[in-house]
Amino acid sequence: NVDVFSEGFDCPDVEFVQMARPTLSLAKYLQQAGRGLRKAEGKDTCVLIDHVGLYRMFGLPVAERDWQATFEGRLAGKGYATAGTHGQTEEVAGRREREDDTTDYDLEVVVEHRELLEYLDATRHNRRKEGLPYPLKPFKDRRSGLYGLKRGETVTAPAAYGKVIQTAEDVAEVEWADGSRGLVDGRGSLVLTTDSGRKAKRLKHDLLEATDRNGRERYVDLRNNCVYEERPTVMDFGGLELLKAGNRYCTRTRKVYRTPPGLNRTDIVCKGFYLKILDRLAAPADRHADGTETRRNGCVCLLADDPEEAYRFEGQLADGSIVVADDEGRYYHAEAGKEKRYIARENAETAEEDPATATARLQAEAEARAGQRLEENRRRQEEMRRTRLESLANAAPFQSGRKWGLKAGERILIPPIYRHIEKPVGSYCAFEMNPCQWGVVTLDGQVVVEAKYLNVEIGTDGTARLTLLPGKTQTVKLKP
Repeated sequence: NVDVFSEGFDCPDVEFVQMARPTLSLAKYLQQAGRGLRKAEGKDTCVLIDHVGLYRMFGLPVAERDWQATFEGRLAGKGYATAGTHGQTEEVAGRREREDDTTDYDLEVVVEHRELLEYLDATRHNRRKEGLPYPLKPFKDRRSGLYGLKRGETVTAPAAYGKVIQTAEDVAEVEWADGSRGLVDGRGSLVLTTDSGRKAKRLKHDLLEATDRNGRERYVDLRNNCVYEERPTVMDFGGLELLKAGNRYCTRTRKVYRTPPGLNRTDIVCKGFYLKILDRLAAPADRHADGTETRRNGCVCLLADDPEEAYRFEGQLADGSIVVADDEGRYYHAEAGKEKRYIARENAETAEEDPATATARLQAEAEARAGQRLEENRRRQEEMRRTRLESLANAAPFQSGRKWGLKAGERILIPPIYRHIEKPVGSYCAFEMNPCQWGVVTLDGQVVVEAKYLNVEIGTDGTARLTLLPGKTQTVKLKP
């Protein structure tokens, strides 16, 4: 117990620490765990049993921590009230601040152990693993009594607001100490000035409606804080979204791209992991990654899972991946399921970064991958077909009218279109199309030997003896 073995306790040979006391203090946690982390003669390891899951809150004792940021006040530790999620008010935040003074000692059960683990795994661990940002939340500075914004434990906007009315994505509705209101982004930059008579309402698809005292409405895209004078329409293209405002389409990236006025929806094509947008005003390059010459019109590309900006489309490679470029002249290679990768830039100082050299290398690699993929698909299809043919060993000829076909049980494999069909030998059958015109067909109906021989004899070794003329024969190897 930290209260018993506090400062001044020195016992380096401690080899076992059992932690059973919940705490919200990083210092106390490190004191508890640190009792067994001293080096001592004859001591190789230390066993830590954490009954209350403190390491899930603070990390392992040996984890690297940004102490400088803590000293500078850029990390919100104990002493900042953790205001609730979206829409909590000053009253709620103040109540939690008062609870912080007592709940460190007499904690009440608010969630079962299993549910807590699931919650932590779904938020803290998964967000770190996938690189996702923490949700934007308000916090209160106890000294000044003002509110700021943070993500996780990192302060993104210092305490400067009298009240945080609500938060959503990367925007917050705040009220300053003088009573004025506004919308700010996660870093505290002003997005939209409001007044006490304005109402803000969150809409579907991450849109915010702000109405002033005169009834005038404006709309904010919460994904990039772009303001629209009229309500935009959300357009979905295979999972990639655009906003249609008036007669223009707008991306929802942080750097907004707007199409030329009057663009037809058919000029926007979803290609799976990217959206290709025709832009007659975009300047195409002289030669492109796919080897084609200059296009009559340029294209803009919106990548899936890339919230930064839209890119100039440079071409598609043989394996389906693409090359794009940003406004700064940087070229990237993008493919499905992966982040874009920088490959070149305009006015490069080295040959490796020259766009023509880099795209030519990528094209050669893509052609090799595409060829390998086609060969793998061909082998896989052949193996599947071979397995299917082997499963049709019970196939037998059947007659319908004056024609013959092939079936397995009640399943018709070859419709009755031939003059005659012999019993199968392995995966093949001899068939007669016209009198004295025999050929060979597989059990699934694929003709492998054209019907032009006087007679056909199929061997069990996968060969066929073909009679061209009386006394003149040839033997061929049958291929499925």
